[in-house]
Amino acid sequence: MERWGLTPKTDGRELDAVLQASDEEGYTEPIHIYARWIDAGDTYTVFHHLPATAFSHGVSAIISGTKGPVEGDYRRDMMSTVIISDQGEIQRSGPSEVKVWIRNPYEGMSLQDTIDQFVKDKAAGRWTH
Repeated sequence: MERWGLTPKTDGRELDAVLQASDEEGYTEPIHIYARWIDAGDTYTVFHHLPATAFSHGVSAIISGTKGPVEGDYRRDMMSTVIISDQGEIQRSGPSEVKVWIRNPYEGMSLQDTIDQFVKDKAAGRWTH
C-alpha cells in the first residue's frame, strides 16, 4: 500500500488509496482506487472507480441501496448495481437482497491484515448473500 485515506464526510465517507502491484518479473505499477459512500437515511449510494492498468481493466461501479431489516450483526438490504467498463460496456443487476455487515468485522486489524482477510473471506464465500 503506497498511501490511503478514509475521510469522514457529512453524508458518508470517501476512500482514496494507491496500491502498488507487481508481477513475477518485477514490473510494478501504482493503482489508484477511489470510493465514495453517500448515506441518505434509509437509502445510500456508493461510487467505486478503478482505472485501467497493466494489472486490471478499468471499471466504475454505482451501487444504490435501501436499508433493510437488521439481523444480528448485519442487515438485509436491497441493492441495484451499474458497472461501467473502460470499454464503455454497461452491466446492470438487481435489485437483489444483499447481506451487509453493520459492524466492522475487521475492527482493530491493520489495513494490510484487513485486505488479506477480506480476500480470504471473499474466496471462502463469506460475502455472498
